[in-house]
Amino acid sequence: MEDNCRPLVQEHAIQVGLEMFGKLAQRCTVLLEEHLATGNCFIFNEDLHQVAPGIKVWCDWMTCHAELWNPAPLPRAPDLGPSVDVWQNIADLCNVLKNVDINHVKLYRQKKEGCELVVLEEDAMLSGFVPLLSLPQTSVYVHCTVDKVSAWVSA
Repeated sequence: MEDNCRPLVQEHAIQVGLEMFGKLAQRCTVLLEEHLATGNCFIFNEDLHQVAPGIKVWCDWMTCHAELWNPAPLPRAPDLGPSVDVWQNIADLCNVLKNVDINHVKLYRQKKEGCELVVLEEDAMLSGFVPLLSLPQTSVYVHCTVDKVSAWVSA
């Protein structure tokens, strides 16, 4: 086997993983569109709080392991299941994210009075998880009243 070819099992595993990420991105896009329609820009609803960590963890994994998913696996045959356009779903999510009003969230790289470190639950839970150890670590502080998911969106 050539050095630049992935084993078939790895190819399928990456395809399934990317499709899961695509479905998460698609669901998050729908939830964000619904959220934006309510006009409540300050606090995300419970469904967004449940989906956003999965999006963040997948983004973190993709950042750490670009060599595994890039180039993307070949699309699977349509007769093997529903087609998920991962890249379109990610693009749709990015387009909706730019409509989220984050003007009320001020981020600080240094600790200031009345601010606290943004430590997301998924970051704490996955601390030390080997596949994410190479992720660059940056500290961000926000005013203590700011919703942490909103802070993550603005970071």
